[in-house]
Amino acid sequence: MTVRVPVSPSMLRWAQGRAGQAGSDVEHRFPRWSDWLDGSIHPTFHQVQDLARLTHVPFGAFFAPEPPVVELPIPDFRRRRGAPLAEPSQDLLQVLYASQERQDWFRDYSVRHGLDPVGFIGSGRDLTPTEAAARIVDQLDFDVERRGRIRIDGGARKYLFGTLEALGVIVNASSMVGNNTHRLLDPDEFSGFALSDEIAPLIFVNAAETQAAQTFTILHEVAHLWRGDTGVGLDSAAGAHGLDLERWANQVAAEALVPLTDLVARFRPARGDALTTELDRLAKIYLASTLVILLQARAARLLPDEGFDGLYETEVIRLRDLRDRSRSNDGGNFYQVQHYRIGRRLPRALISDAYAGGTSLSDALRLLSFKQVKQLDTYAEELGVT
Repeated sequence: MTVRVPVSPSMLRWAQGRAGQAGSDVEHRFPRWSDWLDGSIHPTFHQVQDLARLTHVPFGAFFAPEPPVVELPIPDFRRRRGAPLAEPSQDLLQVLYASQERQDWFRDYSVRHGLDPVGFIGSGRDLTPTEAAARIVDQLDFDVERRGRIRIDGGARKYLFGTLEALGVIVNASSMVGNNTHRLLDPDEFSGFALSDEIAPLIFVNAAETQAAQTFTILHEVAHLWRGDTGVGLDSAAGAHGLDLERWANQVAAEALVPLTDLVARFRPARGDALTTELDRLAKIYLASTLVILLQARAARLLPDEGFDGLYETEVIRLRDLRDRSRSNDGGNFYQVQHYRIGRRLPRALISDAYAGGTSLSDALRLLSFKQVKQLDTYAEELGVT
């Protein structure tokens, strides 16, 4: 006999909304979805199990009469048009929980081995955006003149990853949950987050965006660490309505990438297609998004306020189209990609500790999102860990 489960329609809608990109697959996967919603028929026990797997919602949650209230475990700075975003998806939560576990492990490891605190954490709380940007650029050796060499050596993201890790920051960038190519992160849900800590600060960047956008996110999250702030955000170079802290971090990132005084000296006034060409030229110099350059050009009064909103929106659409046409799923050599997904600093310490017996292999595999010891051993060779 078929066993059916009386799942409330509100629970079904909640699960679909929480499923992230899998949410659009629900109605296709379950042909009688609309009947479940209107209560004319209930799903079977096995269908609820399938739904739980697809939406990444715990099976037992479907037996509750109403959806639970789910909140992020860290401050939520995400805003769109001034309003807070809906509750976080399972994908965002899982990435955040995994990052917190990694941070907790590295903090304990650092204490055991007597590693020094990261000196700049919390040092910028009373600085203006311009002052903070200058200190960050100096600490990261990221001045504009140096960026020509950085571009040749692999780009801003690679450079900032290596520099920040050398300073003691754990930096991760991924477009998916763990190594699951079927669970891609939504760039419209969050751009990144910072987990401030004097010993084990961590930055996570949503790599579903363009590399130029990721560079802005890295510097935005670095600004948060400079203040000693923890939180998840949906970065926008245009600012965050109603959140002074986010506006401050955006201004710091913009000034670090495109210093106003430098832009004034380099900018060539133009209109129409010629302006697009000029923005692209400057983007290559600054290793920055053209949106940041547009906003800094307006701030420097190099562009008029009249018509700017339309100009900015046109550029947003152009860049979104380029992003969507070039989007990948972090493809390439699996172990090379791990340099960004889990970085080098944490894996070196974790694998060395596991080989020495300080951490179990099962914990090391889980923290690194690996499935087999062979993957851990191969990545150890990649990192030069023995």
